[in-house]
Amino acid sequence: MSLWRMAPLVLLALLSGRRPARDPASERIVTSSNRSPAGTLKNGVLTLRLEARLGAWYPHADDGANLMVQAFAETGRPPQIPGPMIRVPEGTLLRITVRNTLDSTLVLYGLHTRPGSPDDTVQVGRRALRELKFPVGAPGTYYYWGSTTGRTMDDRDWLDSQLSGAFIVDPAGTPPDPSERIFVIGLWFQPPDSSAADTHSVRDVMTINGKSWPYTEHLTYTVGDSVHWRWINPSSSSHPMHLHG
Repeated sequence: MSLWRMAPLVLLALLSGRRPARDPASERIVTSSNRSPAGTLKNGVLTLRLEARLGAWYPHADDGANLMVQAFAETGRPPQIPGPMIRVPEGTLLRITVRNTLDSTLVLYGLHTRPGSPDDTVQVGRRALRELKFPVGAPGTYYYWGSTTGRTMDDRDWLDSQLSGAFIVDPAGTPPDPSERIFVIGLWFQPPDSSAADTHSVRDVMTINGKSWPYTEHLTYTVGDSVHWRWINPSSSSHPMHLHG
């Protein structure tokens, strides 16, 4: 649409006291190091307001190329990859509201008493809001994830592939180790265009806490240090990485 054709629409919005609709592409997705838990914990109850939104993700350099993907956010804050980390002690009651700002139904997995059934889901319609309330369950390292394309964990690899977040339950009376690190693996994959001349071109991005090497966080330790890591793989790959040495 030309600027001359857009001018009347902008003028009408200004005269009516309304701003033009916000372009989702203008919302920048931030990356998360999983150091701070989301929500507000008070008197044994965690209150958390989640949203599913669309934005521009920069998995490489912060000023590099971006990808349009869906991501979770806390209300009033930018969307982030990985999604807001849920971390609470055993015995906590969770009160979570989930707002779906997207134009497709959001199917949520993992937002239930843990461990529970992996097939337990919550559906949030397009532009709808759901309220969830449940006891957190047994201590452990878990995650939550969502899909808006109707795909399963094994083939959710493009637009909604980053709708994931860590879910950690600490044993009662045991505060988290401040030096502990939590890493969430991500995979974005775009299959080749069947209508293109080159049908073998595949685009993929593999990340740790929202960034791809060499833009991932660099860690430094001293010989003799004790290190505790938690690795979570909510990606579509059952074998996204392996170590040597």
